[in-house]
Amino acid sequence: MILKSINKNFFKNLSKIKLLKKDNKNLKFLEITTLIGCANNCAYCPQEPFIKSYFKENKKRQSILTFEDFKIVLKNTSKEYCINFGGFSEAFLNPSTLDMILYANNKGYKIRVNTTLRGITLEQLKKLKHIKYEMFNVHTPDEDNILMLDVDDEYIEKINFVKNFYNVEFMVIGRVNSRIDKLLNDNIRKSKIYLRGNSLNKKFPPTIEFEKLNFQPIPQNKRIYCSRATKDNLQQLTWPVMLPDGSLVLCCMDWTLKHVLGNIYEDNLDSILKNKLIKRIKKSMLCKNNDKILCRECEKAIIY
Repeated sequence: MILKSINKNFFKNLSKIKLLKKDNKNLKFLEITTLIGCANNCAYCPQEPFIKSYFKENKKRQSILTFEDFKIVLKNTSKEYCINFGGFSEAFLNPSTLDMILYANNKGYKIRVNTTLRGITLEQLKKLKHIKYEMFNVHTPDEDNILMLDVDDEYIEKINFVKNFYNVEFMVIGRVNSRIDKLLNDNIRKSKIYLRGNSLNKKFPPTIEFEKLNFQPIPQNKRIYCSRATKDNLQQLTWPVMLPDGSLVLCCMDWTLKHVLGNIYEDNLDSILKNKLIKRIKKSMLCKNNDKILCRECEKAIIY
């Protein structure tokens, strides 16, 4: 039965989320892509160039993260890093993701989840309720079908259940779905979209708003830093995204896999993030070489 009342804990969590957002820059993240390909098929999402880039050199490349491989990931990742389930696809489309989250939590890792709730049942969600998340972010469907997901009674039940999770947040791109809006009493963050390193799918409704309009690449002679960096360390790059075969790309804007940093199955994360390629990227940000980097095409880049 779908509850009609809004649990008071949900509103208490809103203030926690505001504090969390202020502290996020002090966290290091490893973002996990649990499988290649996403059934959500969001109108703006560049799945086609991503999949093409992933299989370009090897058509049989590993396309789904196994639980055993995830154990290797954690062995090579210190607890300084928050394990962020999301990446370039809906995490729960991989049936092992539930076990991965529980395993990482039991090992003492900080956990963050970005999900549409596709691929997970209400009974499975009940196994995740006890976790103290850094954030449990739910991308909800919209009135324009930008996110292609039915808002049926089963989905409403899942939304009603997770609204009591620790540090839960709900967001939407486009116009808020009326059923979800009524259930959450307008407590949904309305998000704009990023250009995603200029790889954005152009087939989207006109109702989508951009984070920045008329964005132009930053010239090679301008020093830049990432908006995710801290004030004390402007050259901080701590949001790599792992793919199912263990390879790491620079960040969640790198949908065409321009900057593959290494492989976490073969080396520990700290070592990879101090390797020669990372150093060259940082030098390019400071105009110390002429390397063409994705960062200069990204709206999260800030000119000194």
